[in-house]
Amino acid sequence: MTEVETLVRGFFTDAIDTGDLGAFDRYCSEDYVWHGGSDPGAIGDVHGIERFKAAVGTFFTAFPDLKVEILDLLVDGDKAAVRFLETGTHEGPFVGVAPTGKKVAFSGMGIYRAAGGKLVEEWFVDDSRAIFEQIGAIPELRESEV
Repeated sequence: MTEVETLVRGFFTDAIDTGDLGAFDRYCSEDYVWHGGSDPGAIGDVHGIERFKAAVGTFFTAFPDLKVEILDLLVDGDKAAVRFLETGTHEGPFVGVAPTGKKVAFSGMGIYRAAGGKLVEEWFVDDSRAIFEQIGAIPELRESEV
């Protein structure tokens, strides 16, 4: 396994899948940069591991039983592209939406760059609309509307 693949797999299993914000420090550099998507609820770019952990921490609070499954992982040099599936239960506030107790499942992709034995940068998109639809914050699109 390459360095970036080892880091990404560890990050997903030891940090994200467990909700362990402390584990982020083992995998991400202090000056980590997260480039968020432009979907509803996206927070834009986040600079620094502490700000990144704070942002992700709100998601872990909203979905405390969050689980992630890596569906595909492709490596090219110092970068790894990951397609994943996340599932969880909406048990805390999420972008102004009160807890609903509803289960969610959504997909996403990220590209991770490694340098100096840590992940240093991430470009991230997920299906935020699916999350909002599943918790009842916006109406689901019918196939005829797509």
